[in-house]
Amino acid sequence: MNATAEREAWLQERRSGIGGSDAAAVLGISPWATPVTVWLDKTGRAAPKEETEAMRIGTELEDFVARRYSVETGRTVRRYNKMIHRGCLLGNFDRLVVPEGEKVASHLDEVRTDTLLECKTASREWDGMVPLHYQTQVQHYMGLVERLQHADVAVMFLGRKHFEIHRVERDDEVIGVMQKRIGEWWEEFVVGDKMPPPTNEADCKLLWARSNPGKSVTVNDEVAELVRRYASAKRSEQAAKADAAEIMGRICAYLGDAEVLAGADGRPLVTWKSSKDTAKTDWEGLCRWLWASNHTSGLPVDFVEKFTKTAPGARRFLVKAPSED
Repeated sequence: MNATAEREAWLQERRSGIGGSDAAAVLGISPWATPVTVWLDKTGRAAPKEETEAMRIGTELEDFVARRYSVETGRTVRRYNKMIHRGCLLGNFDRLVVPEGEKVASHLDEVRTDTLLECKTASREWDGMVPLHYQTQVQHYMGLVERLQHADVAVMFLGRKHFEIHRVERDDEVIGVMQKRIGEWWEEFVVGDKMPPPTNEADCKLLWARSNPGKSVTVNDEVAELVRRYASAKRSEQAAKADAAEIMGRICAYLGDAEVLAGADGRPLVTWKSSKDTAKTDWEGLCRWLWASNHTSGLPVDFVEKFTKTAPGARRFLVKAPSED
């Protein structure tokens, strides 16, 4: 079986239940998916999803993150390729951590360790804790195997090239609530083939991609109130933006050419610093000149500079101090 066929078989198996990355979406806490997107996928209504560059990077760096974990902890990790099924719940772990003094983490599909490893890459820092949707994912996995008591989440932050390891302990109370809600959701919406309520405009666009020309519906009391609230929220948003812009202008005027606005204790309250200048070369213009002049001899060292313009760095306004109501 080639790689494409293997991936399609794996995706098909994933559609047979709720996996770790689906759990947060079903529970309404995923930043990337919603109950509607999960329902469309599990019922075969979703359009084929192309692998994004972020997904490819995450897949390619999984091995690297696993190796870094081993280097940092001195512990050995092993792949576990079996998809675990428990009713409508399923899971596919990144790695299992080999117990101290042992050589294997599983045997004949039986998990023989109390620790799993989840490998992540992220562009933004986590502020010292695992995001809730990832906590949900690993609790979901631990709920599939009673022996699993810990989940180590290893993450490489791509922006600052920073590596961290966080431990999430098994919480049977949380697992019980999650499994109950996910099971009920599966029965009602997937088995019952019932559309979940949309949660945002993106959901609605997936469900109703095109409008029906000339079709009109009459408002009811509930929707009339929603329209009123939306209009009010937009007015407040516009007023807040205008207010913020006016306040920012006054602060910038006070700063002048200063970079930092310091508090009485000397700590920065606001910074308004210039970023580095950027140089942009007009390579197209340079090539056209060379072509038009039929230039074949060596070029002066500073020749490219004639086609390069330097733009001064923009000043970035950043509030450092926490806001106080």
